[in-house]
Amino acid sequence: QLEPNDAWAYLILGNLYFHHDHDLGSADRYFGTAIDLAPNDPYILTSYAGVKAQRGNYAEARPLFERAIAQDSTYPNPRYNLAICQSREGDTEGALETLESLLLTPESDDRRHQPVYVEARKLYLELQRQVAEARHPRNLELLRESMAAYTAQTGYPIKLEQDATLKTAATAQLAWVHQRPHHVIKYKETDRASLAHLIAHELEHILLHTEAHEAGKEKNYTTNRTTEQYARRVLDKEVRKLTRTGLDASTFDRYIGQLITGLANQLFNAPLDLIIDSRVYTKYPFLHTSQFVSMNGLQAEGLKALTSPDLRNLSPRTIYQANIAMNCAYALFIDNLFEGVTNYAAPYRNSGMFSTGQQLLAQWEQTMVHFQPGDEYTLVDAFAQLLNLKNWYEWRSPASQTAPT
Repeated sequence: QLEPNDAWAYLILGNLYFHHDHDLGSADRYFGTAIDLAPNDPYILTSYAGVKAQRGNYAEARPLFERAIAQDSTYPNPRYNLAICQSREGDTEGALETLESLLLTPESDDRRHQPVYVEARKLYLELQRQVAEARHPRNLELLRESMAAYTAQTGYPIKLEQDATLKTAATAQLAWVHQRPHHVIKYKETDRASLAHLIAHELEHILLHTEAHEAGKEKNYTTNRTTEQYARRVLDKEVRKLTRTGLDASTFDRYIGQLITGLANQLFNAPLDLIIDSRVYTKYPFLHTSQFVSMNGLQAEGLKALTSPDLRNLSPRTIYQANIAMNCAYALFIDNLFEGVTNYAAPYRNSGMFSTGQQLLAQWEQTMVHFQPGDEYTLVDAFAQLLNLKNWYEWRSPASQTAPT
């Protein structure tokens, strides 16, 4: 009443009716008046469009959101809400493009906007999952074509076998390791959105190993009693501190053995995963959505180590820090691979291992500049050097390897 031309008074009244009283009719009227007074205010445009969208009037909401974006490209709310409109109208591709334009724009410094980015990334993942699931049958067809091309070139067929007993989502069994005339990729069909990427990952694992095999550079990564005893000597002081927690000695001893084995496996797989997933991204662009969903799940598993106080407190420092550093490198890798749409590395910035994660990623980047068959083994050694894990494993020539690793 005192200032009838104050557009924001109408905006705030509209928000009160919209968000608190859930009176969409009154909110619509107040926002409409605010628009008349300030037709180019991005906050008013976004709020007015929000009411239209809430009432299911997406055709009216969309141009209002677009006007708000044109007025202030740094304001995240209209882009996020426009993407919601597009997804509800069935325009999934348009929604993904809108979300990408939001997530690839430098984030607002206003802390009140941070929840919008969180929700935008959740929606982006969900839409990617929908697309990956819809494309799954075609993705498998294309992968089978790639397997057939490999067979024609090498003479080794690749068989796909579903195996619900697997402890991992997928695994590759090499023909010459298992002494049979074909390779096998076994998988668990638990997530159709991720499955194509997981199969492609194992296919590239076979291709990578084949290249080293044909170049005479093949090595087998092994752990044994000698390497475990060395690791236990390195960890002795840290382990003795942990035994003071009162845990049963025999149980704790088995637990430490499992941690040593787990870290040794990660030391081999982490650098190879960077090589393989970069190849998958380049060679199979039709799998980008499946790869995005799959790698999201993989990094989420890795993040549990960072966010679990029990794991941190009950693990030797050497093992815990090496695990966090490799998980950080993987998170940085995904952020780079998808050009900043994700922000998976952010939780690691205060972990104490962020710089080490960066060094690991830099070592991978350096290796990939002039990558040759067999360089993956050199990269494993480089990771071990940076993480002080030399002698936690051994390389053996294929002829001296008596059992599959």
